Amino acid sequence: MMESLRNFLTGPRLFIVIAACALPFVFLGTSSLGTTFQNSFGSVNGEDITQADLQVATNMTVQKFKNVMVMILILMNWTNLFS
Repeated sequence: MMESLRNFLTGPRLFIVIAACALPFVFLGTSSLGTTFQNSFGSVNGEDITQADLQVATNMTVQKFKNVMVMILILMNWTNLFS
């Protein structure tokens, strides 16, 4: 299936597909993605979720992931010392 798709998307067809995907970003930009939700990104248990709430939650999740990765690297190095 991927082989037939790869064979189909060659030359001008590939350019048309890429252009069709890029045109919305060219004319609207990426800032239009966030404006579709206006002031609220949704609600949880009746409480609206704002962009600031979403950003705080995202930052906390990224920081937790970084902490986990650091601990994994430390443990990997520590176990290599005793092997």
